[in-house]
Amino acid sequence: MRKNMLGGIVILLLVIPGISWLWWWGKPEQSIRVLILDKTTPDKSYLEHLSFNWVLMHNKFTQSSGRFYQASSDYFGFFPIGAGNYYTRDLRRYTPPEIAELADTLDAVFCADNYGIYSTNWRDHEFYGTDTVIQVYGGLKEQEYLLFREMMKKGKSILGEFNMFAVPTTDEVRNSSEKLLDIYWSGWSGRYFHSLDAMENAELPFWLPPLYRNLYKKAWNFSGPGIVLVNKERILVLEKGTHLNIEIPFIECDIWGQVKYNLPERVHYPYWFDITLSGDQNEVLAWYQIAVNELGDSLLRSEGIPHIFPALIERDQDYFFLYMAGDFSDNPIGLWSAYFEGIDKISAVFYQSHRLKERNSFFWRFYRPLITSALDRVQERVRNDTIRKE
Repeated sequence: MRKNMLGGIVILLLVIPGISWLWWWGKPEQSIRVLILDKTTPDKSYLEHLSFNWVLMHNKFTQSSGRFYQASSDYFGFFPIGAGNYYTRDLRRYTPPEIAELADTLDAVFCADNYGIYSTNWRDHEFYGTDTVIQVYGGLKEQEYLLFREMMKKGKSILGEFNMFAVPTTDEVRNSSEKLLDIYWSGWSGRYFHSLDAMENAELPFWLPPLYRNLYKKAWNFSGPGIVLVNKERILVLEKGTHLNIEIPFIECDIWGQVKYNLPERVHYPYWFDITLSGDQNEVLAWYQIAVNELGDSLLRSEGIPHIFPALIERDQDYFFLYMAGDFSDNPIGLWSAYFEGIDKISAVFYQSHRLKERNSFFWRFYRPLITSALDRVQERVRNDTIRKE
């Protein structure tokens, strides 16, 4: 009896994935013309845009040629080769007329991360040495600003996220981009860490403790969980208990964000975010909440930092613009899982995780439905535009 049960379980474990895989292959393909911009690809994992490619693949979005988008090649930005070698493909050589022509060929632009490549985050940093921080590549350029402007003029779609025009983008390009899109970076970025102990937590940036010592002339003596906020010349550390009632930021969605993008009402967010505010031409559909106590609130107020600030900013009128004020696309997700229809239903249940530092649950519960809905909106606008022209 037990052998029969085990045999049945084994058969189910083999049959269900097979059906799911065949179901995915049976879905129709759909064309979408999207330019992916990612200047922060220090190795061949392509983590900064891999999750976006997962959604493209899972929903069988293809290029105009019918080819699926490849995370390793179908983007603009930095391409690591190895042994200290690389090449770039971007818009720097495009003239304004060429950028206008490019916008005509696109449905959407997705701007993943413009932070760029440095001697400190590139896997081949040993070829530059470790004593001096050297910027190899990065930052939003004027040509990309011009592309955003052309996309807006033509009523097309722009998707962007964390570090779209923060450091190392020049003030001139940042100011122009902020005015164009009516969103404004405060200069502050932050992240939750399950441990602030530099000896224990390998994910704590190596530059953070020495920068803290240089700024405040005292040692980095933090050890428990908390949130670190940084700008050019300031660091704030919010510790659980001392400053925080809840150690991790939460994203809370309003009812329209929940309905339009199929999002949960509340989800914890364990990775990098920026404090970016919006003007009147956009709507805020979701907000970060940092659960500070009285001391934590006083510390934030002393730096002019709000404890509630936008997480999702949208404009869906004459053009479609969606800004995600976090490093949402950076998730440790395997691309192989995109080939199985229905896996989102299983994984969304499986990853109802209470491990706060774990990012897979954020992908399944928040990112996947968000980007799926956003790309569906891009497609809907393309169809409506086609109908109007007929």
